[in-house]
Amino acid sequence: MLHPITAFIALRYLGAKRKTRFASFVSTVSVLGIALGVAVLIIVSSVMNGFEKEVTRHILGMTSHAMLFRPGSRMDDWHEVLEIVEAEPGVVAGAPFIRAGAMLNHKGNVRGVSIQGIDIDAERLELMREHGAELTCEAGESRALRKQIAAWAKAEGYPTRGWRIFETSGSAAGQKLAFGLLNHGAHLGVVGYTRDPVEIRLSNIMAFAATARGTWGCLPEHYPDVIDLVLNGEIRLDPFVERRAMSTINDTFDDLHRHALKRRPVLVPDFSRSDR
Repeated sequence: MLHPITAFIALRYLGAKRKTRFASFVSTVSVLGIALGVAVLIIVSSVMNGFEKEVTRHILGMTSHAMLFRPGSRMDDWHEVLEIVEAEPGVVAGAPFIRAGAMLNHKGNVRGVSIQGIDIDAERLELMREHGAELTCEAGESRALRKQIAAWAKAEGYPTRGWRIFETSGSAAGQKLAFGLLNHGAHLGVVGYTRDPVEIRLSNIMAFAATARGTWGCLPEHYPDVIDLVLNGEIRLDPFVERRAMSTINDTFDDLHRHALKRRPVLVPDFSRSDR
């Protein structure tokens, strides 16, 4: 609250009489200037705080909150270390990675970068091995992966050409990798969907006399045969799916965006007609 004397002096110079109009004008401009300065300071501070939070969110979205290194050597026992780390309360997930320094040169602009490669989920690979997969590979450069698969196929007596490749990841990196695995006479079936742009050399289809086709899945006339394979136990789905109540759809989508699910979710209705 203003003191009576302070209020009297302030109002005296703000509402001056005719002889002191100049003093009143200067006082008014000063008050408006101070008010404008304080308003600008508050606005800028609010914008900077919001910008800082947004930048932090984007940086932490691409960078791990914590990284463990073994100075001077490679961490070959990362499986044991990962189990210890994930057992700590508050740790959501962990993954092994590699890091290397590099230089990027684009139109005369040279910049140093740090390249990191993160292993895919080892648990999923192990699950596929347990249920019939003869070969599981870690995602990597397409040429090296194609050579690895070809060497394995040759050793096992399988064809080294004319592969049937099915892309189901629904990611730009997965589709680019699948296209890079094309060889002579191969066929690429694209089942996954992504809105992200994918850069590929389309002429590879001509060079390899290969084919590529998008599909939603098998044709309806094949449904009975597929269902029989599942019912007879020749194809097992239970280890690869996770049933969730339809009412948890928002939480399920959040888990999908965070890549927290190890299995494909199947939403089961848990409401009655009266709940609609």
